[in-house]
Parts: sequence; C-alpha cells; structure tokens
Amino acid sequence: MWTKAKAKEMTKESWSLSVLLVMTVPGHAAPRFRADLQKASPVFCGESSEPLNKAGIFDAQIELAFAKDVKDFPAFASEFAATNRHRGFSYGTCRDLRQWLVSTPSPEPVLNLDRPAQVLTLHSRALPSDCESYDIDALVTKHPQPHRILSRKKPRPEDEVLSLKAQSYASLSLTCHPPAKMTQGPELWAFMPLKPSDIIPALASEKELLEWIGRQRREGGLGVLAPDGEDLQKVVDAAALQQNLHHPRALLLKEKATLKDKGVHILGENRAVASSFKEIAELLWNSPQHRRLLLNPSANVIALNTSQLQDRGEKLLVMILAKQ
Repeated sequence: MWTKAKAKEMTKESWSLSVLLVMTVPGHAAPRFRADLQKASPVFCGESSEPLNKAGIFDAQIELAFAKDVKDFPAFASEFAATNRHRGFSYGTCRDLRQWLVSTPSPEPVLNLDRPAQVLTLHSRALPSDCESYDIDALVTKHPQPHRILSRKKPRPEDEVLSLKAQSYASLSLTCHPPAKMTQGPELWAFMPLKPSDIIPALASEKELLEWIGRQRREGGLGVLAPDGEDLQKVVDAAALQQNLHHPRALLLKEKATLKDKGVHILGENRAVASSFKEIAELLWNSPQHRRLLLNPSANVIALNTSQLQDRGEKLLVMILAKQ
C-alpha cells in the first residue's frame, strides 16, 4: 500500500506550496500525530525489509516522504498530511540523519489483531465524523470472491471484537465511506494480510495485466472483459488526471449519468500505485474490495489508464469496469 523506495523528497521550498495546497482542501479536522508509526522508522528509512504488518501497523494508503532544510518539522509533517487529505501523521530521523514523514487516512490505529486468539478488534472510537459508515471485507482461502464480515452505518462508541476462527481468512480490509458522497468516494483505511498472498506472474504491460484479469475471471466462471473503444476510455482518461488514490467522485457520478443514456452502466473504479504491473496486480487482487470489482459478474467492459507519477518512479493505474 506504499513504496518506501520511491518516496517523495521535499525541501524548505516545498513549504509554501504545501501551505497553498492545504488552503484549497475541503475542511477536515486537524491531522493528529501518530506515535505508533514511529516504531516503523527502520522500515520507512529502508533500514529494514520487514513488512509494516509485522510491527502491528495495518494502515493502508500511507504516503511517505523525506524532507530537508525544514525548521518546524512537526508543523511541516502536519501540513503534509493535510495536503494528502489525511487525518494522521508521524515523522522521525533515519540513521543517516534523513528526516522522514508519513501521513495516513486514519487519525489512529483502527484494527488490532490478536493472532494466537484469532481475534480482531475494531477501534470504532478512532473513526472520525467524516467516516460516516464503514465495512470490513475479507478474502477466504480457496474462495475467489470476497466476503463482507461487518457493515456499519455509523461508528459505534465502543470497540467491536470479531472472532476469526470460523474461516481461513487470507486478508482483511476496512473501507471508510465519507458523508460527502457526491464529492468523495470510499477510502481504504486498513489492510491486514493474514496468510501468504497468491503468487502473481510477471506482467510487463497493460495488455498482460488485462490478460491476467481475464484468466482470473475465467477461473471463477465469469466472462472476459472487453476493452471499451471510446466512451468509457474517455471517462477513465479524465479520471486519471487526478494523480492520487482518491476517487474523483463528482466526475464519476456525472459521467455515470451520461453513459447510462448510451447503455453503458459504470460499476466502479479501481486505483493503484506501484512500480510495476505485477505489483499493481498484487495490490488489486489481495485487497478484498478491489478484487470484488475485478470479479463483478455484471461487468463485461473495461477501460484502463496508466500514467507515470512525477518524481516517484511509480505508475498510477486507473481502471473502470462497466456493463453494456
């Protein structure tokens, strides 16, 4: 859900840009400092190859950057979170004296796992008011389709405890649905791998990614997706102009209404950022919500847009599936 090797580097010149961007972002509560993320400093700095979940960190969509020549580093880190429309942040110093900063969608840890007892705790009180409703989805070993194990219309004041003993769960995810549904799409807040992920073959291009998706659908008894020639491609190209993992909700709702008159029904959008098409496939396949769209039985057309993110060496893939 993040790539430490391709993190952004920021300087004191970035400060004025950061403040300018913050002023244009719709109001969230001020981002909160996350002390729990500091234990992952060796991972963020590249000093350890251990995955974040080994340290009990299950946040998704973490943004990592390195900064230099910044005097008020805590304030700078907070502004970094605000520009990313995130609610949590942390910062620290590497052994080589580089300063790192991260931001997360969640202001606090929301999931905790007791592995020996196979018990999952959802810290509902950590969900802020702009997470109006939320779902926990799971992948079950040897079952391709995701399962929804919890859905709430609003956060509860007390923690919720779920037993994981009934199924052989491979991964879990928590998706937040903000109240401003006309402008903001769902956000993946937490991802928890529980078993080794499926092996994804090397994929060198969009074409090979599409072929791989087709194989997964055929194995599940679903129809192959046909590339859309024009209408859906225009929508995905416009959506890809937003160069981040936030869904352009207003645009998608507008285009959904337009295409409906042409007999094209948009079913959903997937976004992923990674260094290769193989890594993109791993992110999409191992995340329950993303896999749910890939295996939507109603889908029969697909459109993709892949762009190179500036200064990061990573690809942004935007994918829309539809029925026509």
